Amino acid sequence: MTHTPSRQLVPVLAAVWLAILSAGCQTVTSEPRASAAPPSPAPVLVAQTEPAPAPVAVAAPAAAAKVSAVDQQEAIHAAFAQRMAAVRKGLDELGSPELATEPYVKKLTIAGTNGRETAFPKLMQTLADRVKIEDYLLVALRDARVLYRQYGLASAQERDHLLAMNDAMNTELGILGDELAQQVKQLSAALDSDHDLPLFKHFAENKAVFVTAMHDKLQTAAELPDLDAYFDRWTALVKTRMLADRYQVINLAYYANAFHWNDQRNLLLTQVADMTTSPFLKDLGHEDVNAVNMATMLNASFGNLVQTAYPLPAKGEAPPAGSFVVSLEPDHGLGGVYYYSDSPEGLRNPTRVTRADGSYYFAERVTFVLKATRDCSFIMRHIDAKGAVTQICPNAYAPTANHLVANQPLTIPGDGMPFEFAASEPPGIEAIRVIVSPRSIPMNPRIDTAQMSFQQAMSDELAMSGDHDLIASHPSTTRGNTRGLLLQPRLDPTTAGSYDHAYFDAQASGNAVIAETFIRVLPLRH
Repeated sequence: MTHTPSRQLVPVLAAVWLAILSAGCQTVTSEPRASAAPPSPAPVLVAQTEPAPAPVAVAAPAAAAKVSAVDQQEAIHAAFAQRMAAVRKGLDELGSPELATEPYVKKLTIAGTNGRETAFPKLMQTLADRVKIEDYLLVALRDARVLYRQYGLASAQERDHLLAMNDAMNTELGILGDELAQQVKQLSAALDSDHDLPLFKHFAENKAVFVTAMHDKLQTAAELPDLDAYFDRWTALVKTRMLADRYQVINLAYYANAFHWNDQRNLLLTQVADMTTSPFLKDLGHEDVNAVNMATMLNASFGNLVQTAYPLPAKGEAPPAGSFVVSLEPDHGLGGVYYYSDSPEGLRNPTRVTRADGSYYFAERVTFVLKATRDCSFIMRHIDAKGAVTQICPNAYAPTANHLVANQPLTIPGDGMPFEFAASEPPGIEAIRVIVSPRSIPMNPRIDTAQMSFQQAMSDELAMSGDHDLIASHPSTTRGNTRGLLLQPRLDPTTAGSYDHAYFDAQASGNAVIAETFIRVLPLRH
């Protein structure tokens, strides 16, 4: 039941908000790095996960009961003020020079090897500190909301202070678009090989555009109907800012991998794994991971972060008319492990694989299940641990095997397909990418070859991306979009959170989407 504040409490609330906002306007004093830790939690008078129960009635004279109720309301307001003051302090810390990432990114990308070695750990620590504060802000906002719900709507006088706090949220959380675009530009400038640069720009820019779009949607000066609505907006803003900082960690992991800084890369992958509860990212050790397979793992991580930050439709939920969902799953699951060995002993569903020199080994068979909620066509490609690309279908061996019937799972390879998959040497990450369209995709003998170079596969996807600036700046990697396919942009949580379950939006531009997955291939130790 919602309680409205008593009249005598309005001046108290106004003073509370004035104190919070005045504290936010004070100059932030530079402190040692330890100051980046979250502010100490203020005592909370209610459970953090549920609204507090209604006060228990006590048999007492009417006057005493009235005083007790007022005292209780004042205690709630005081706890609420403490929580909102903690939010204000956290915002100030996020906006402080000590937690700015731009100086480290600049040094990382233009100061040569020495600059990179010194800037990289500082940038990693700064991002980790920012995420800790953002995580604490979410807790503080949640607790303040629980307290607020015990006394009801804000008064007219408080609304002015709410709008001022709203402005503070906009200012301190910053405008993300320019910041993220500048970071991608700086990191791209340091990746000077044609092999890494186009893929990194495509990988990074798509995510920056989505995060910026989500942030921009939350920018408003309009007055919201009540404090509950403000809490919705503030929580979404902090989640989007946290997603932006975690996105930067993902970018840095890609960047470290491109420069073969395996130690730094593995530290960053551990951070990403902790953020996304993806333990497989910690298992890479010092294996060489190519750019495509690194990108596909980090795409999975970003999709997981989006799913955590925003409410999404359930996987089994039917999409709107004209839209559809396509899913891609290995028989051992996303990131599943498949083994090979000199002996079939201990292997699941083994097959014999012959090497180029005539020798052989045994490996576990691999199958994938592809399913869509409407009829469609697809292009499926496999990228092994060294970056070699095989187009599974369509190709000369399976020219018409690339059609899906609505809600009918297709196992690949299945009965009648003239090939099989097996866990192959060398060990590492192997990716599967499927480009899906409601349009027919007939085999093109000129480009649909079973074997193709990494550059050729990337060329097709870049051409389908519609990124004309990127295509124009790297013509050597682009063969042209001869299929007439255009990938849909990922500008909302449903599409940006897609990974092995891709969402085709009938209302969006473009006529194709990508679903992807990956497996791990390891030698079996007897």
